[in-house]
Amino acid sequence: MTRPGQYVLVALALTAALWPAALAHAESGTDTANVTLGNEAWYTFPDCPVAGVCLPSMASSYPADTLHVAVSGGRETARTYLALAAAPLPSGSTITGGDLLLPLDTTTANNGSLNPELSDLVVCTTSSSITPTSASTATPPAVNCLAKAIAKIVGTPATALDVNLAPLATALNQPHTNLVLMAGDISKTNANYHVVFSSNRRPSPPVAPPSLTLTYRSAPQPASPSASGSSGPQPSPGEPQTTGALPASTSLNPGSPPVPPSLGLTPPQVAVQAPALPSQGSPAVVPLGGAGAPITPSADSQQRIYDYPAVFLLPLVLVAGVVGLGRQLTRL
Repeated sequence: MTRPGQYVLVALALTAALWPAALAHAESGTDTANVTLGNEAWYTFPDCPVAGVCLPSMASSYPADTLHVAVSGGRETARTYLALAAAPLPSGSTITGGDLLLPLDTTTANNGSLNPELSDLVVCTTSSSITPTSASTATPPAVNCLAKAIAKIVGTPATALDVNLAPLATALNQPHTNLVLMAGDISKTNANYHVVFSSNRRPSPPVAPPSLTLTYRSAPQPASPSASGSSGPQPSPGEPQTTGALPASTSLNPGSPPVPPSLGLTPPQVAVQAPALPSQGSPAVVPLGGAGAPITPSADSQQRIYDYPAVFLLPLVLVAGVVGLGRQLTRL
């Protein structure tokens, strides 16, 4: 086979491979929004081998406006909470996931950073409000880790942690949901690491504070309501209204003369009933975790419109490839 023919085959193969992925991406219909993080808090868990007797902690000496997650000797020693401000999403939108980027502060002196490349951090949720605090030894807000997202280490050496929030999509659609950064599997023998982040209040931070991007699916646009009542032509002003019964002067048999009204005969009345029309409204859907309140149906139940018109060029590319291959084969 000639070299141009090989190029044509490669183009066809790429088109066939990329077409399904491109269509799926075009049908996803998702958008993204940057979300501002609100209050921040981090808690420390002192080592108290004897009830009421705790070992000294360095937590209070860490730089101000820093956030921490740490494990020492297989024991959780620091945990961070991030409150979510109101997300700038269109009304009726459904959150489908997101991304949480956590740049690591590994250069500030005496900030406690240790073995960030060994960190095993997860993100869980809490429905409790977040009160700003640093190195607090009070009991932290309760955590829900039935669904959790696992942080991935970015860079060598580690420069950030990146978290795909898709596993938390259901929780993020509930009101009053906030994020919890904590150690994952702390049962690992002698696990030791300490990761440090900048607070969003930190002046001139050496690294950027945590940033959050949410992906969401917009609510479908409501269909234009159709006019109620009969869809037939409306009578003009002054024209008598007609009902389902036939007028008295109308003959039931075509071609027969009408019944004169003077004879006092009343032909039988025939009721004409219009067929029932389907309801114009969409059925109510019970939201997740709700109590039966109707919400807007998901965009998946509506007819999709591709957000990426370039997808429709793929069939043209495929046709062009087939034509080119045919020409090459006829030259052999």
